[in-house]
Amino acid sequence: KNEPVGFVRVIQSQSRQPGLEGYEVTTWLMRQVASDKPQLYKRYAFVSGAGNLERWGEQLQVGSGKDSSVFVQSGMMADMIADRNQKKPVRMIKCDLGTDVKTKSQRKILGEVKGIYLPYAYGVLLPKVVDLKQPKSYLFATYAATSNDFDMRTFTVFGPAKVTVAGKEVDAVKIIDKPSEDADPVEMWVDSEGDLLRAQNADGSVIERATHEAVLRRTA
Repeated sequence: KNEPVGFVRVIQSQSRQPGLEGYEVTTWLMRQVASDKPQLYKRYAFVSGAGNLERWGEQLQVGSGKDSSVFVQSGMMADMIADRNQKKPVRMIKCDLGTDVKTKSQRKILGEVKGIYLPYAYGVLLPKVVDLKQPKSYLFATYAATSNDFDMRTFTVFGPAKVTVAGKEVDAVKIIDKPSEDADPVEMWVDSEGDLLRAQNADGSVIERATHEAVLRRTA
């Protein structure tokens, strides 16, 4: 029906953590489809410039008021000692997840996926990092906290295309993003700088670039 169901806002910037320079990405999402409970989501992620250190935190609220449920997650990726018997640090992920009243801790060594592991912040910045002028497919490993394992993400640049945004046809680069082996692909169109113009999911839902004022008008 082409009705607005929410908005996504992403802020990307260079950042400095204690003793480190890198990039940070903050994502906000508000969504409510038909009679479903509203969802409010926020995630902050930092990754060092060398990609050897990552920190993140996220919160998802489903519903509102007394009937709401809050899910939280925080974690880091770095070179750490896996256990007392190990003297040499290994690159691994430490993650805490659960609800706002109870969480559990888990760890996962990167192991054989170390060379293709993609930190969350870099994942958001991916269209700005890859060569958009060269059609090519990329394979990355991303961390899935719910399964404490890695998903294989396929990111394919197809090349120049046209896309309609806000009723106007504009030049774009088409990308197909498959977050995991069993996930449906997402069609994306970005501008020459890698900024998102439009994204369409397999269920037909669409994310389209909009001004702050336009979001306020449509969601008010």
